[in-house]
Amino acid sequence: MSDLTQLRTIDFGYNDLSGNLPSNICKGLPKLGILDISHNHFSGDMPAVWHQCENLERLILSNNGFNKGTIPEDMGNLNKLQRLYLSGNNLEGKIYLFYIRYINCLLHVSI
Repeated sequence: MSDLTQLRTIDFGYNDLSGNLPSNICKGLPKLGILDISHNHFSGDMPAVWHQCENLERLILSNNGFNKGTIPEDMGNLNKLQRLYLSGNNLEGKIYLFYIRYINCLLHVSI
């Protein structure tokens, strides 16, 4: 699996994965449109890595253990994002919706 440049979907949901989300989660995956890591045990701060995932249409991070904090500002760069699922985490504080207000395609948000 050395060339993953054509990969469009990663679905690691319900796999009992844990630890911090890698800071290079989308590196080398220019066509990645769906990232689902829901229902695992990822923890730590939600990383600001989303500028690397410019073609994401669905981002499903729900039901993990991301620590207290807010939505990373760089999620606002996901111009093709249609669905954003963040519920079931330990996020706290203000949700700055202006981070995602420039996402013209956004159809569904679950926080």
